[in-house]
Parts: sequence; C-alpha cells; structure tokens
Amino acid sequence: MEQHKIMKAFMVFAVVLSFLFPAIAATPAVSGKWSGAISVTDPKGETQSQPVFLILTQDGKKVTGSGGPTEDEQGFNIENGTADGNKLSFDVNVEDTAYHSTAQFTDSEMTGETVRQQTNGVKITFKLALKRVVAAAK
Repeated sequence: MEQHKIMKAFMVFAVVLSFLFPAIAATPAVSGKWSGAISVTDPKGETQSQPVFLILTQDGKKVTGSGGPTEDEQGFNIENGTADGNKLSFDVNVEDTAYHSTAQFTDSEMTGETVRQQTNGVKITFKLALKRVVAAAK
C-alpha cells in the first residue's frame, strides 16, 4: 500500500514536470544580434526613423551589450538590462539624454518603445521594431 502511494506521488510529480519543462524551454533568449529601427511620428503625421543594431548577451535575467546604427558602429553601451520571460528593458545614456527601452521579443522579432528623456525635460517616445540577425549558412 505504501509503495502504491509513493508511485502515485512520483507519477503526479513527473506529469507536473512534463508541463513545466516545455514552458521553460519555450522562453526565447534575447542574446544575439538585432537589426531594425526606432521611429517617431511627428504632429504632421510624418514618420521619421533611425536604424538601430543591437548586440545583446543574456546571463540569467541580466542583459548587457551595445548598440548603434550598424553592426560596425556600436557607439553606446546597454545599461540596467533585464530580461524576464519574453520582456526586455534596458537603458542607454548619450551625453545629456537618457533612453529607456521596453520590449517584448520572440525568437525572431522584438517590438516595443524607447522613451528619450533629455535633461531639459523634453520627452519623446519612439516605436522600436527589430528582427534577429540570423547568420548565413556557409
């Protein structure tokens, strides 16, 4: 009888684990290269965009890396980067301007927003849209 209870408990534990592991495995990692743009629509309805290229490294929930307009022009460092599930946030400081980005990502895409806050109080929100850069097969 006692052995039956142990086996039943083990089976319940195994079933619970079988549901947890696929969920854990399905969470994408943000590490890698991402290319796209930030864009803003002005009051006249015109959209302006700038290219963005991020190189990110994830270690647990901590995210570090760099960014710039291209892979070769990496002019800023990612600060305070965190990934939680498929959500990412990080800061970038350039001269007198602070940028705070929040995004959701999948294995292939990242979308969100970047808020630019200048020391003079001016605040602008940009749309962020990036795609993962996949290395070409050799």
